[in-house]
Amino acid sequence: MMEMEEAQWETSDVSFYCPECKMDVDGTVDLPIVYDNGDRTHLPVNVQCFSGRHKFDGWVKTNWDSCEIELDEYPEIIIKAAPMRGYASEIDDYDHDYYEWSI
Repeated sequence: MMEMEEAQWETSDVSFYCPECKMDVDGTVDLPIVYDNGDRTHLPVNVQCFSGRHKFDGWVKTNWDSCEIELDEYPEIIIKAAPMRGYASEIDDYDHDYYEWSI
């Protein structure tokens, strides 16, 4: 499991059934960026409903292929979102370190 301070985050729009508004709504959530060689990430998140301005705490389970958010107070509600994919190249990191060291 990735530590929160190590994760990079990106804001994403989500559509979900708001248990407080009792309807399908749009909202936002900050999701951790996952990389193609990373493990499945399981971190706490906050989801905000645009309609009623409700905020929900939950957990995101994400990897390269999927992203699901489960709300703490409403575990029967699962929000599906597109995973935030990041790209890293070990060659680029090596080149960057080499040039910094040689200057």
